[in-house]
Amino acid sequence: MTLEIFILVLLSASLHPFRDLLLKGLYSPDLCYLSISLTWMILAVFQALIIDAPLMISAKYFPYILGSAAGLYAYYYGTLLTLKKGDLSVYYPIIRSSPLFVVIVGWALLDLSYSWILIAGIATVLVGVFLIQRGGHKQAQFLTQPLVMILALIAMSGSGIYSLVDSYAMQAADASAMPDLQTFPDLAASTFLIWVYAVLSVMFWITFSITTHSYIPLGKQIGLLWKRHPWRLLSASALSYASYVLILEAYQGGGNVAAVTSLRLWSIPLSVVLSALYLKEEKFKNRLIASGVIVVGIMVIVFEG
Repeated sequence: MTLEIFILVLLSASLHPFRDLLLKGLYSPDLCYLSISLTWMILAVFQALIIDAPLMISAKYFPYILGSAAGLYAYYYGTLLTLKKGDLSVYYPIIRSSPLFVVIVGWALLDLSYSWILIAGIATVLVGVFLIQRGGHKQAQFLTQPLVMILALIAMSGSGIYSLVDSYAMQAADASAMPDLQTFPDLAASTFLIWVYAVLSVMFWITFSITTHSYIPLGKQIGLLWKRHPWRLLSASALSYASYVLILEAYQGGGNVAAVTSLRLWSIPLSVVLSALYLKEEKFKNRLIASGVIVVGIMVIVFEG
């Protein structure tokens, strides 16, 4: 992993926890997801106009757009349903295990190869993720809540899918990143995100229109949410958008998708520290030790990946 890619991914992962802090406590996660998705689309349009990138996209990229949007939908909606029905400490580590999905799919279906040292680094990171969320007797819920387990696996798979698709989309526009791949050198990250989040917003709007049991129209609910928390929503949207753009830039620079998705889990140790400082959450010492395990795994990935 080059220093440039390492810095891009580290910056991206460092922005992520602040989004969660800004959104914590808002009354409707469903509306937050949809609001941020719509805002991302608007931010992508502004970015494209500023950098003079095209707003329209080649039809050759439609499979990437649909694949990324489908993965994001599975990840976000799967996470939402999992955490509504199950315990965070049990299922969150499963959801964040997308590097495992990326490695398995990359090896089995995409003919990618990974060194044993890189795999050991990814495994170390995932061990740290599970240690942070140790739940004792609660782990037995895996056996008693098979539906929730399936939802968590869908969310994890969705994260892996959009990561793989995004990496291929960005590298398809850069012949030097993947010389064996047919290239279409007309794609900017902002252009890609406009269309991915347009599709995702439509999917969310249809889903939440069906599942939200309220006499208030969905658009008006979103307006009320923005009226109550404008700066929190705008700040969370801007930070998470910047975080995602940095990841796309890392992929466009040739970043190994398995290494990048693993390094993104740096957001977890940072979240542990922020939660202790601002939310006064318990078990800080144990979680700090587990975070150290994640950091060790990240160091292995950086030097090998």
